[in-house]
Amino acid sequence: MTVLYIIISAILFYFVIRYGIRDGMVETEANKDKLIHMQKSNDLFGDISRIYFNLPRSKNEKNLEEAKKIYDDSLDMILSENDSKDIFAVLTKNKEKISVLDNQN
Repeated sequence: MTVLYIIISAILFYFVIRYGIRDGMVETEANKDKLIHMQKSNDLFGDISRIYFNLPRSKNEKNLEEAKKIYDDSLDMILSENDSKDIFAVLTKNKEKISVLDNQN
């Protein structure tokens, strides 16, 4: 009798795992575009952060304030609940802006 319970449990466990993995794969494929945009947005934010933190602090206070504003806007955008494509578009523009400020220094 115990062997029968073990066999039934193993069969049920097999189907639970099988359908759980299948549903996970389907969900990943459905959100693939969103995940790609989120990864690109994270990379852009990393670039914006790197540029902001590497700006010389003693030169051109106006550029530093503008860079801080761009960095804060980017941080707010990456933490927001907006669509991943919108976040990516805003961060792309912010990276261009902060790159111009970096080139001016």
